[in-house]
Order: sequence, then structure tokens, then C-alpha cells
Amino acid sequence: MSERFFGILDDLAGRSRNFPVFHFALAGCVFRVCAKTEPLAQLLAAALRDRVVPATRPADVTIFAWDMEPSPVSWACPEWKVVERWSRREPVRASDGTGMFFFDPIGGMVSLYGRGRRQAGVWFRDAATLPIWIAAAPFLRVLDSWFTARGKMLCHGAAIAKHGVAALIVGPGGAGKSTLALRSLDAGFGYLGDDYVLLEPATPLPIVYSVYGSGKLVASDLEAGSPAEAAVFQEPADRTEKSFLRVEGSSIFDSAPLAAVFEPSIGDGEWPKLEATSSGGALRCILPSALRQLPGEEQGKLSILTRVVTVPCYRLHLSRDHARNLAAIDAELQVQARRLGLSQ
Repeated sequence: MSERFFGILDDLAGRSRNFPVFHFALAGCVFRVCAKTEPLAQLLAAALRDRVVPATRPADVTIFAWDMEPSPVSWACPEWKVVERWSRREPVRASDGTGMFFFDPIGGMVSLYGRGRRQAGVWFRDAATLPIWIAAAPFLRVLDSWFTARGKMLCHGAAIAKHGVAALIVGPGGAGKSTLALRSLDAGFGYLGDDYVLLEPATPLPIVYSVYGSGKLVASDLEAGSPAEAAVFQEPADRTEKSFLRVEGSSIFDSAPLAAVFEPSIGDGEWPKLEATSSGGALRCILPSALRQLPGEEQGKLSILTRVVTVPCYRLHLSRDHARNLAAIDAELQVQARRLGLSQ
């Protein structure tokens, strides 16, 4: 029955001859995006601006992006009870040998990926009212399905780099990940991401890839001004929600070897404090958050994370001073880089 559902991608392929197209590259893969309108293409490309590439080779996956009709909700098989669950704002996700689909009534969108077709689709109830968190991280569930099958994992976390190595910053929402990552631009760090990064087990060190050149901060964090090399791209109607910032390409690192994992905790002290933790403790922090944001393929993701979290792990008790917090990360990255022979 799901194979029939993925026929919607064939329907879109027949309609897409005049769709605006762009390509983006990530971790050696090329994705071709066919968007229904030019404004939608520009909005979806905003967070991927520094990943857009010329069409010099065949794409690994073609992603169709559209709104209104045809609606995947109406194509869904009756036994999935999508209409009923959609009305209750209850997400529906499934995955089998043919691919993955995810109905997200809260974001007003549907993601689908047909494995054998190497085609994917992202439908929006109304592209004109696309939520900021979707615009700042487009195609998230498609990329999650594609890369998990290839031994890499999209992780709900931030990452910054200095001294030739990266720090992965993990924890639940509100832990301070975004503030640390974006304010690191004021302290000479390279930027890899504030909400999602791609992890790859590798030797001698795992690799962290930047996915989106975006960041998100609440209004209170922006009152002192935007971080260096970042500018507000889209503001929310509600002041309590986060603005979408676009980071300049010169500050974005494509990838870096992972040297340490930090779990920040909000504090009110004058100085930050680093507390060594175990890799098991770091996994217990990362995995629930990662699976809550991107459910599915739990065993595969656990296997990937177990091979990634092999570096020193710390709990970072934050101070009131962003510069001091970042100096603590800087100092630890320098120690690890010297230990690995990567820094003078």
C-alpha cells in the first residue's frame, strides 16, 4: 500500500518541468530540489545558501517541494488514519522497505522519501506561512532517512570548531546550545550549526559536518545585537519564539574532526566549570533528544552514536558571561588538538 502512496512522486515528476531548481551538496552527496514556485525555492535555499552547487553531476536524490495540491494527506492509505490523526495534531511516521513518510500536522507539512526511486517530497499546507523552525532546517526528515541508511546521523545539537577540531554541544531545548554556538562567532570560532549537525563515525576521530548555515535566537538574546557574521533573516510574530539568523559563509566550516562533547547546563556563577563525564552519560543525553526530534531507526542511530561518542565528554556549568563559557571550550579544544598533534 505504501508503494501506491509514493506514486505521488511520479505525479509530481510529471508536473515539475517548469519548477525552479537548485542543487546542494552535503557529505559527498548531491540533492536536486524542484520547488513549485521561485519564492518557495528561495525560502528553502536560504539555510542552504553555502551548500548550493552547480549541476555538474547527476543528483543522488531529487526532492520535490510544493504546497496546496496534490495533498499527500488525501493520498494516504485509509488504514493509516492520517486525516483523523491530523485533526488531532498527532504526527504519523512509518518506514518500510519502500521508504519513509512523516505527516506533521503541527508544522503543517508532510515529508516522504522513496528509497528505490531516489526521490523525495516535502509538502507544505501553505508555503506562505512556513514556520521559522522549518525554514531554518529544510528537508530535515528526508536527510535523516537518507544519511542514517548510509552510516551517518543527523544529531540534534550544535557544533563549533577551533584549533582544527570541533566541539559538539548537546542537551535538551533551553540548555544554551544555540547561544553558545552563535556567540562563538564573536570569539573567533568556526561555525558548524546551532541545532542540527551531521555525525560520521571515522578514525582516528569522528567527523562533524555542517548542514545548515542558519541559527535561531530569542529576542532577549538579540537585544545586545546579532552575533558577528550573522544577520536576522526572518523574525517571528511572537516575541517569545526564535528569530531565524543566517550565518555568513566565511564563518561556516564544512566539517571538522570531533575532539570533545559538551553538555551545557544553565548557571548563574561568575565562572564556568568543566566536569568530566563518561561516554555513556553523553549518550544518555544525546539519544533521547535526537530521537524525540527525529524519531525512527533507533538501533541504527544508537550504533552510529556509540561509534561517535568516543572522545572526551564534559558537563559545562555555564557562567553568566558568554565569553568565559567559550573560553573554557576554547581551552579544552586546544588541549585536545595538541594531544592529537593537530595544533602548534
